Amino acid sequence: GINELSLRQRVAPERLLGRVNASMQVLGTGIGTLGLLTGGALAELIGLRATIAVSIGGGVVACAYLLCSPLRHVRE
Repeated sequence: GINELSLRQRVAPERLLGRVNASMQVLGTGIGTLGLLTGGALAELIGLRATIAVSIGGGVVACAYLLCSPLRHVRE
């Protein structure tokens, strides 16, 4: 989102902004594709409901990690 882009522009050197933004685009697309493939394979192995439960659990763990990380206190 806008906050992520603003933080990248503030932290990354101006001469590297193009590379940083391109890398984020590739990583975001690649991780999304990997998640789709993994979710489909997991649903075939353990079933759809169990896969959804695993997904929810992963989301809860990710949120807990962010709430406990130093990133929560970043102001600039």
